Amino acid sequence: DYITIHTPLTTVDDLIKKDQMFAEFKAVKEGNVWTTGKSFYQATDIVGQMIRDVNVMVTNGDQSEMTFLSKVE
Repeated sequence: DYITIHTPLTTVDDLIKKDQMFAEFKAVKEGNVWTTGKSFYQATDIVGQMIRDVNVMVTNGDQSEMTFLSKVE
């Protein structure tokens, strides 16, 4: 079962099912896994918004301000 832009990652378990090696990653162990929606791949003109999303992610800002990123539980 592959994760693609047509079937995006929805849970950390989905990621680990793709490859058990992911379970050893620091981000997975600490619950710091993020994904983008399908629309990001077709929106190359909005790099500034993606950079803002990354800033919100790394500064623990308000996730409701994000356009593309969402935390994976």
